[in-house]
Amino acid sequence: MINWIPLNSVEQVHKLADLSAKTPCVIFKHSSRCDLSEMSRLTLEKDWDIPEKEIYLYFLDVIQYPKISKEVSDHFMEHHETPQLLHIKDGFCTYIADHQEISFQDFKDFLINER
Repeated sequence: MINWIPLNSVEQVHKLADLSAKTPCVIFKHSSRCDLSEMSRLTLEKDWDIPEKEIYLYFLDVIQYPKISKEVSDHFMEHHETPQLLHIKDGFCTYIADHQEISFQDFKDFLINER
């Protein structure tokens, strides 16, 4: 089970960018109106095995917080999609997967290759 950190303020976006200099962060952009988004979230939660102290996990409900979603897109210079998984390290988005491309194993492989 993932203990998501709700992403619900612009200030958090900037703080997590700063935080990512020490501990990488993940943002999962979720739409409650999208079945694929829900399936992606459930699959991530089922497969996730990275300890919480190694990576901060943020959950962004794009329906409830559209301004925050836009801030994430603008700040990290990525194209908005949902569902979407973003890896933030040293203040930059270093990994993006969206829709059917979201796979915990692919993300884990990325982390292994990044080190």
